[in-house]
Amino acid sequence: MRLLYKLGLAVTVVIIVAVGYGLLDSSAVGAQAYVVRGAANDSERTAASLCNVARRGAIWFSNSSNYYQDFVSVSATATSVPIYIRGSVYSCGILGYSSTGASNVRAEGTNGWRVTGINSSSILNRGSMNATSSQRYVWSSTGSSLPATLNVSGLAPSVTPGVPSQQTITIDLYRCFYSISGNYTGDCYSDPVDVTIRREARPYNWSASATTTTNLSSAQPGQTINWSHNLRNNGPDLTNRAITSSLSVSGFTNGWVSGMSSLTSPTGRPVGVFRSSTSFANRSYTVTQNDVGRTLCQRVQFSPTNAAGSSGGLGNQSCVSVPYNYNLTPSISLDTGVVEPNATIRINPRIDNAGPTKSQTAQWRLSYVTVPPSGTVPAAASSSSDPCAYYGGSGRTCATASFTSGGGASGSLVVNPPGQTFSQRQAIIADLPVGTRICYGLSVSPRSHSVGTTPWRHSGLACAVVAKRPSLHVTGGDVIVGKGTTSNIVTSTSTKTVSGSQRTFGSWAEYAVTASGSITGLASGAGYSEGAAPGNFCNVSFLTITTGVSGACTVGSTKGDYNFGTDLPNVSSRFAQTTNRGSNPTIDVATTGSGTYTGSGTITVRASTTVPQGRSIIINAPGASVVINSNITYNNGPYSDVAQIPQVVIIANRIDIEAAVSRVDSWLIASGTNGTLKTCRSVPDSPSSSQLTSSLCNTPLSINGPVMARRLLAFRTAGAGTGADSSRAAEVFNLRPDAYLWATHQNSLGGRLQTMQTTELPPRF
Repeated sequence: MRLLYKLGLAVTVVIIVAVGYGLLDSSAVGAQAYVVRGAANDSERTAASLCNVARRGAIWFSNSSNYYQDFVSVSATATSVPIYIRGSVYSCGILGYSSTGASNVRAEGTNGWRVTGINSSSILNRGSMNATSSQRYVWSSTGSSLPATLNVSGLAPSVTPGVPSQQTITIDLYRCFYSISGNYTGDCYSDPVDVTIRREARPYNWSASATTTTNLSSAQPGQTINWSHNLRNNGPDLTNRAITSSLSVSGFTNGWVSGMSSLTSPTGRPVGVFRSSTSFANRSYTVTQNDVGRTLCQRVQFSPTNAAGSSGGLGNQSCVSVPYNYNLTPSISLDTGVVEPNATIRINPRIDNAGPTKSQTAQWRLSYVTVPPSGTVPAAASSSSDPCAYYGGSGRTCATASFTSGGGASGSLVVNPPGQTFSQRQAIIADLPVGTRICYGLSVSPRSHSVGTTPWRHSGLACAVVAKRPSLHVTGGDVIVGKGTTSNIVTSTSTKTVSGSQRTFGSWAEYAVTASGSITGLASGAGYSEGAAPGNFCNVSFLTITTGVSGACTVGSTKGDYNFGTDLPNVSSRFAQTTNRGSNPTIDVATTGSGTYTGSGTITVRASTTVPQGRSIIINAPGASVVINSNITYNNGPYSDVAQIPQVVIIANRIDIEAAVSRVDSWLIASGTNGTLKTCRSVPDSPSSSQLTSSLCNTPLSINGPVMARRLLAFRTAGAGTGADSSRAAEVFNLRPDAYLWATHQNSLGGRLQTMQTTELPPRF
């Protein structure tokens, strides 16, 4: 520090008293007290070092209440600060009293602009002192302060957070010597003053932020979502706090919760990304059906968020929706296309899901629809109408179905792809007219994730036609099958509920049933005449002839297998004398006289009226075909003689009866090489299901007389109705007593009765 000014000498008598580190000077003049002290700051130490032949003064800048602080303390961000210009004087061994100051103070030079607000008319009092012979080197007492403002912008910049900075600049300070005790102004000059700026440490300045992105905006089951997470220090400083981060998640059904993938990043993280995706363990997820309808979200949560220690940091939320995307199609099938009244039908419902996701909760309903024989069946469709509003109408009836087993008829469910098959349902068919269609439909709503105004989707109806199993009855005689060959008897039965009880109906013979092969379905002893309790066939086989069976009848025991060993009786040989009616003749048995007739080709037999009493007509044409195209009915009497009993005997290679014929009073013997007796001529011998329906051949037929044939084609479809009509037969073969009486009379005309064959029969069941 340069010598600021020179001071005159003065001699003062003092009393020196040791106080602390210095001496207290008590002047005899004015009784003022002075502290003898050392240099209080660098400015004073510099001034003391320059002592020669005159006193030395010190001057400094300060902003402290401590008078002797010779530096300016500023905050980290301050650009200007109020200061004080202060000073003192050192005796440099010059004895005497001194009270001096400075006037006309102003800042000059390169950095002079930084000091403003100095009142140049004010006097800077540097304090007073009294140097004595015993204490020649003393400092002046505390003086006054000259206030000003110092611009510190750009000075002592804080580069490193947490580390204070310091810078010393030189400001030229102009001032004049001023004697306070003498009240006069001396020399004026400008000298540089070192000003030290001490700036507080700059606080750490940084903030953290997190970003999250994903590879998908929406996803479906099976796809993998990959989230990318970054946690960044936005600077400008390194982090001075440890930052704990983890994932905040929502929407997941696999147990993922917020707080996963937690990690604490230590202090000192540089500007930029300091935690990247690879450190987040739960950032990859494969979508499942459980996620459908949800939104899966992830973001980074972290704390603290900045250098000040704020908490609750959240990054952007990145979400992936898993929308419903499904298309439901109901379908239904039945185990059969043909059913009988009161029979059990099995229903197989299914809903297919053609979309990649499960469905929303959907309502479903099974409908029961009856369609009259001439009615139409609605196709599958999407509709705004509920099931019965869609399926019903146009003669159709509709109701929610009911089942005896398998499950209910309505409910709600979620359908996963590819679909869901329901458990098989079972139902009892009502006793409905033949030809009625029994239908079931399956409906579902909502049918897809986007349904508009047609939420329902209805399946096409699965239908079964109500059919029947016609039966034949044999009354007044036995059934014998398989003479000379092995032949089976196979007829069908049906079981239905009548008046609350299950009954089995089928074909039956009033007396014995005998076959060279097996017997299935045909009851003996009129076993099915009123329906029988379902169960063991033995219960309706009491007059069934069998061979080689010991003990009681069982389910597994053989029925039939009784070999007669002979062919059909040669009835034709009994009527040798014939009248030939030529090729393809028509014989009216009501108007033709009694006699034996023959012909070739196809012989048409009819009766224009009842066959009168005493008429016996034998058509003996074993090589021709016979077609009966009208009813043949005998006169009912009363008869006064056996000879009055009318009788018609038809012997042919093949006998066909037209569909409209309902009664044939005649012997029918088809004994030729074809040997076929067919009860309905309008259908083929081996008809398909479309060639023989309940609307064809549906006139009941009664044949009254002996019947012999190599093959019987019983194609009538009448009977087997509902309720009490369940046991009605399509064909009745009735061996009446008039045939026996007439045959006996014919034999008596020959003068003898001849035994043709004797057979010993086994026991019957």
